[in-house]
Amino acid sequence: MEKKFNNPRKQDDYKDEVLSLRRVTKVTKGGHTLHFSACVAVGDGKGKIGIGSGKSSEVVEAIKKARMQAVKNVKTIDIIDNRTISHDVI
Repeated sequence: MEKKFNNPRKQDDYKDEVLSLRRVTKVTKGGHTLHFSACVAVGDGKGKIGIGSGKSSEVVEAIKKARMQAVKNVKTIDIIDNRTISHDVI
């Protein structure tokens, strides 16, 4: 008897924003090795936010790793009167 596992991947509703993308070069005896470092922030607009960083030899892969790290680090922020800061800032 064959079992079928119904495990659809959960689609998260986080919006993401790339905060920084840097080129990192390591100088070795054989030459230069080029890598990319990305920092990404994710949030749902309802008080949950996360920040993550990722490194890879390709830009897209670095952003993907950073986004996965940011989703793992999601924290809840209190929103009072549609603001995250509860008092007036002068």
